[in-house]
Amino acid sequence: MEWENIFIEENDLQEINSTSDSNSSTGISDESDSSFSDDLVESDFEVDDVLFDENIDEDIELVGYKDEQKTSLSSNVGIQVKEYGSQSSSTSEKCKVPQIQVYQGNANAPEFEFEVGLCFNSACDFREAVRLYATTQGKPVKFTKNCSNKIQLTCECGWILFASFISKCERTFQVKTIKGQHTCCRVSTSKHCKSKYLAQKYEQHIRSNPEWPANSMQEILQMENKTPLSIWKMYRVKQHASKLISGTETEQYAKLWDYCEEIHRTNPDTTIKIKCKHDVSSQTCIFKKLYICWGALKKGFMSGCRPIIGLDGTHLKTTTGGVLLCAVGIDGNNNMFPIAYAFVLKENTKSWKWFVSLLIEDLCIENSHMWTLISDKQKGLINAIEELLPNAEHRFCLRHMYNNFKQKFRGLQLKDLLWRAASATRIVDFNFEMEKLKACNKNAYDWVKERHERHWAKSHFSTWSKCDMLLNNYCEAFNKVILRARDKPIITMLEIIRVIIMKRLHTQRDKIGKFNGEVCPTIQKILENNKKNAHGYILGWNGHDKFEVNGYAGDKWTVNLGSYNCSCRRWDLTGIPCVHATACIFYRREQVEDYVQHWYKKNIFMRAYEHLLNPINSQKEWPITSLNPIVPWNTTQRKPGRPSQHARRLEEDELETKKYGIKRHGLKYSCSHCGLRGHNKRNCPDASKTMKTTMPSTSKKRAKIPVSIYNNFW
Repeated sequence: MEWENIFIEENDLQEINSTSDSNSSTGISDESDSSFSDDLVESDFEVDDVLFDENIDEDIELVGYKDEQKTSLSSNVGIQVKEYGSQSSSTSEKCKVPQIQVYQGNANAPEFEFEVGLCFNSACDFREAVRLYATTQGKPVKFTKNCSNKIQLTCECGWILFASFISKCERTFQVKTIKGQHTCCRVSTSKHCKSKYLAQKYEQHIRSNPEWPANSMQEILQMENKTPLSIWKMYRVKQHASKLISGTETEQYAKLWDYCEEIHRTNPDTTIKIKCKHDVSSQTCIFKKLYICWGALKKGFMSGCRPIIGLDGTHLKTTTGGVLLCAVGIDGNNNMFPIAYAFVLKENTKSWKWFVSLLIEDLCIENSHMWTLISDKQKGLINAIEELLPNAEHRFCLRHMYNNFKQKFRGLQLKDLLWRAASATRIVDFNFEMEKLKACNKNAYDWVKERHERHWAKSHFSTWSKCDMLLNNYCEAFNKVILRARDKPIITMLEIIRVIIMKRLHTQRDKIGKFNGEVCPTIQKILENNKKNAHGYILGWNGHDKFEVNGYAGDKWTVNLGSYNCSCRRWDLTGIPCVHATACIFYRREQVEDYVQHWYKKNIFMRAYEHLLNPINSQKEWPITSLNPIVPWNTTQRKPGRPSQHARRLEEDELETKKYGIKRHGLKYSCSHCGLRGHNKRNCPDASKTMKTTMPSTSKKRAKIPVSIYNNFW
């Protein structure tokens, strides 16, 4: 016969008693109830109750659940009391049902103490509670036995705690025995406050603020954990937390196929190329190269940007190393417009050919004669461009050229002459500045003449791209934006770059969309400046589109408003009316904005940013591919010290000045003995031998008096 355990709540029992009293008062007897029969009066239920009462020992006490223990447990902080069931008052007098005390994660409370019977969800939760209790309350407890099924804690004062599973069937962890009480003093440091424990504890804080400064982190963690922590431990905490958040390098490379498949699903127009080397023995793919060109960037550049591309490479700061190659364009507001980027093993001719060939395919470049490229003369890039884009104009960044120039020829005068020659828009003005450089320093003039003018001088630039840019600053700006991603694992780095581009596309579109004007705001500022300086010229008009502009110093320029050019070549190079053209437009009482090239118009700018990036799901929802997992190449040894966060070296004019002098940081001094750089005369290798023999002694010795003079004196 099956039996059911029926528990009657106390409120229900009171309701039943009140009902029976009301029935008796109204004269209703139990005999009138038709649901009961006389045959059930002496049934097996009463026999079972009698046998149960005869075999129960009412004087026995449950171990660990005495009245005084229950009182302390009910007042304990962070403990939730749960009962198996309620009983009537008559049953509770016969048997006391045990209660479950569940830990609620408040081991850092000052009133918290471990109690016998306290339960935890698992052994991991118990260990976490011990670490939290030891660090916040300063108890020098340690694990003398730390197994998966049982744990023993001891303290210097003789306090002992033992915890294990409730039973073999139930995996709940429970405190079984506690011996003694804590009589030890509070310790200042805790061995349980380790970097991995702190990383798990503050994972969410670091996830929400990845750039949390170590100094601020040290102050907050010391205050909350009440123990001194070193600054180096903060760096280890951030390192462990980043692994918990993003995973290790190997784990992210293994998910690279899935990540690319997710990008294809959400952004089907995107070009992604991965080049690997198949390893037959391990059935893995060794990573070599990765190329990404988003469909929104591809369409936006082709419909709203000028035909000029900046190419650059920046080194990554991960354990696997590598170089990030990038191609950056310029939008109608003279801001950077990222086009594509690639992650390669090394920066050489082979990697640049692979990157440029894919870029040509995505941008559909057939006639390279109308394209302009600007770079820093990276390793192998010149050979790649000469082979793949032989007719394209290739400019060199003037800043990098000057950095090589100043290694041999220093001085503000030479620097000014070089920049004036490069900024001259007419060949006549360029030759004039070069003659001044030749008169100042013949060797510097010869060094500059070895570099062809078409690579670095505005006077020799073509006018197809409508850009007179001398510097590769837009690539440097892109590298500055992604600086915080360069020390992250591969998928985390790619995700940071993707989010930056996704936000930039809609923010630039919304910002220019609110601007009231036909021309972009940056170009409008240039026009307003030209309008202010356009007065004072003497104009001669031929009656149609051509003008003769005479200046104060006898200079003369010719302007053709019909063909949009001026003899100064500024309008030809940039597509923005120069000062001379602005004066002619005012003479005809027309709007200067009507003569600006279409690249700078607001509607063309909006075409570049009308294509947006679609968001992607989390890693759990990425499609799983059946390809062999990708593994990184041989990792490089991490360099000592903290990775540098500077994108480039500061120039001499950019260095900060001290209050009473100039800082010596970044300056190179030469030896006064041999004239070479890199050392001074104190540690000069050529003068080390001669200085020992020729330099007189610096010690002051008392001169000896001759004996004859000494005797004559006395």
